[in-house]
Amino acid sequence: MTARIITLTTDFGNRDSYVGQLKAAILSVDRNATIVDICHEIGSFDIHHGAFVLGTASRHFPKGTIHVGVVDPGVGSARRPLLFETARAFFVGPDNGLMTLALQGESIKGVTHLENPRYFAPRISSTFHGRDIFAPVAAHLARGVKPHAMGSKVKQWKVLPGFVPRLEPKRLIGHVIFIDKFGNALTNVSLGLWSTALAARFRSLSVGPVKINRIVKTYSQAAQGEPVAVFSSDDWLEIAAYQDHAARRWRLKVGMEVVLHLK
Repeated sequence: MTARIITLTTDFGNRDSYVGQLKAAILSVDRNATIVDICHEIGSFDIHHGAFVLGTASRHFPKGTIHVGVVDPGVGSARRPLLFETARAFFVGPDNGLMTLALQGESIKGVTHLENPRYFAPRISSTFHGRDIFAPVAAHLARGVKPHAMGSKVKQWKVLPGFVPRLEPKRLIGHVIFIDKFGNALTNVSLGLWSTALAARFRSLSVGPVKINRIVKTYSQAAQGEPVAVFSSDDWLEIAAYQDHAARRWRLKVGMEVVLHLK
């Protein structure tokens, strides 16, 4: 059997041994696993940040990839450990909304509440489910264990608010969902939504003090320091400043409303 890819997205950072322990837990079950680090610099406890990074990265991996997400401020509490199976991939992590963006547009085949200790570590720490539950489960999946063997099916799970824009008769209300390293403010307005429902009706865009009258293809279509709206490489509408840091310049923050005014 071809080795499955297992990806890791966490808020653990790289100064401690936590990421290494995750990998050790995987390799203890499946020495042939191919482990890929997506990101370990998610802001501490920042589920929205983790959801954005995992959601944008996961769609680029081959079919059958197993994604482990561990941004888990509720570890050890009543929140459930879940396994999502879609037509393209598996997602393993806490039931706290971390998978919200990754699951958008996916055909969900089933969601499992992880309950079978046979597929966990022998000893479960109340503070490190990433190592003791999520990593071993991912490794057993990679070895061919079916989701139904790991627990019971569930029909509801937590979804983060603010990731789905609201369409009104004369405007679309979206939100800033991420600020990247360059200061670009990524929104929850997708290229697909723009192409099907908004492009022909667009009049202007406003977020905080910024007002923009057109969507362009490249940053350089604005003068240096001027605001520009462009679709990112992952097809999300972003507000940028050409060769400048838009978030600092205009005090843009995650959660701010983005209004597209329509004809």
